[in-house]
Amino acid sequence: KTRTFATVRDHQEAVKIRVLQGTTALAKDCELLAEFTFTGFRKAMRGEVKIQTKFDIDTDGIVHLTATELGTQRQVTTQIALSSNLDRDSISKMKTLNLK
Repeated sequence: KTRTFATVRDHQEAVKIRVLQGTTALAKDCELLAEFTFTGFRKAMRGEVKIQTKFDIDTDGIVHLTATELGTQRQVTTQIALSSNLDRDSISKMKTLNLK
């Protein structure tokens, strides 16, 4: 699944990306899987810098995350091993869920 976000402050230097697992739209009701900071993208007025995040879950339950600053194509990637030992059916269901 891919989503695009914009910076919220003028000359913002970093964004914190949090990866949550859960079935509800409320972050407080979901489990935090990982958190990291994306830095080094261009500084501009708020809303001008667009960051696209892409999440993929492979058949082994590994979450692959790519964050790309669309203006410069600067990119960071990471992998997260899910600790819940999901079976293939659960992983397949998660892959078909729509992010809100």
